[in-house]
Amino acid sequence: GSVAQAQARALAKVPAAQHMTALLRARDDRAASRTHAETSMAVARALGRGNEYRRWTMCLAQCLAEQGMDRALGELCEDLVKDMAWGAGAASSLGLSPRGMLEEIAGALASSRRQPSLLAQLRETLRGSSFLSTS
Repeated sequence: GSVAQAQARALAKVPAAQHMTALLRARDDRAASRTHAETSMAVARALGRGNEYRRWTMCLAQCLAEQGMDRALGELCEDLVKDMAWGAGAASSLGLSPRGMLEEIAGALASSRRQPSLLAQLRETLRGSSFLSTS
């Protein structure tokens, strides 16, 4: 009797433990995805590969947006805005258009309907206003 009940209780807990493990694995995968994108951006920049740098920047922006990391996404956009203003950042040095990259990020944010305040700031910036930090 009591052994069977203990086994039943233990088995009932297995799906919850598996669910928790899956959640932890997904969190780790997201962190790994972000780290991978950041590392790949740095490598592309060091190797002077503009197209790869643009692709990994867009991957990072998407990753940050999906994770709701508004502050980090705002900082990424702010770096591109500074590059657009002064032409001395990674995108410009690789022959890329920081404005084009910002437009691409804004398009992705608009289609996902996430981070509406950041999207509004990006649109203002692309119209000529200054970028306000999301901190």
